[in-house]
Amino acid sequence: MTQITVPTLPVLTDFAARSPEHPWTANEQLTQSFSRIHCATGARPQHIPGYQQGRDFHVLAWIAERALKAERTEVIFEGGADGWDQATSHAARDLGIYRVLNAPFNGQHALWKNPNVVRRYADLLDTADHAYAVADPDRNDKKAVVRALMDRNVEMLRWGCQGVLPFNPPEREHEGGTAACLREARKRGCRILPNLYPEWEKYQSGELRVLHEIRNTELSNMAVLDKPIRMAGEDYATLEHYFQAAKTTNPAQRQLIRNAATPAEARRLGRSVTLREDWDTLRLDVMHAGLRKKFAQPRFAAALAATGDALILEGNTWNDEFWGVCKGVGRNHLGRLLMNLR
Repeated sequence: MTQITVPTLPVLTDFAARSPEHPWTANEQLTQSFSRIHCATGARPQHIPGYQQGRDFHVLAWIAERALKAERTEVIFEGGADGWDQATSHAARDLGIYRVLNAPFNGQHALWKNPNVVRRYADLLDTADHAYAVADPDRNDKKAVVRALMDRNVEMLRWGCQGVLPFNPPEREHEGGTAACLREARKRGCRILPNLYPEWEKYQSGELRVLHEIRNTELSNMAVLDKPIRMAGEDYATLEHYFQAAKTTNPAQRQLIRNAATPAEARRLGRSVTLREDWDTLRLDVMHAGLRKKFAQPRFAAALAATGDALILEGNTWNDEFWGVCKGVGRNHLGRLLMNLR
């Protein structure tokens, strides 16, 4: 198994008070620049009825994304914990919201047994706009660890009191870290937003629709088109043919892919092309252009419209964490492009 490297965070107590390097200096600058600074607190997966770790994380993130949009959040503080914290951070990143991750202490990931949760945490730390640890407790002292978790809540509320986004099952209303955080929020006079847990209940009941995968459907890039799409003067039988050919500027390689008998063959050929140097910066635009052409065809337009307002996930088992989601980890760029186009 690949070793997961989790960044080590600066700790509040390592800095002289009011020094320019102190994390609070950056936080104070945020309060001067933004007016809608919020924080997230919510249940851990083991306290969410019906939650499946590898399947449902992106549902939580979707619930968080809709709430962040509705509140017009500009900055989000969260603690990096498995479950609602990470889901809110993931959603904020997709929306381009400034993210501050204030972990209770370095090494909180050692509490999690699932390596995919640890990988997701490391990725969220790496991409956070600002991150630090609140305390440095003795990990063998359970009381000190719990105190650090509570201090993390206080730290979030210190800065994100304009709007607390809670996600808490009714049976946890009076117990656990989220309940404690909300009690502290009330004591401080923070604005507490409506509990978002009922959105999870809608998902459980089927009212909130989610397409967990799109392979073997009209939404898939592998779907054979009713007529070829024409891009830059060349015809392509499927979106997969077009996308794989776009990876290279080599005319012979592009023609070989364009003439591939199946989309699977086009994908195989695309793995061995001379990759254009600017591919990483172009690939989202290339996919978007191809999707627009494909879904201009009536049958495919109808299939996309039929998804209504469902969350579309490009769930897969082949470790594609850029375009889709594998084992609960991934950016789901293809799903997001489809929803934006819809």
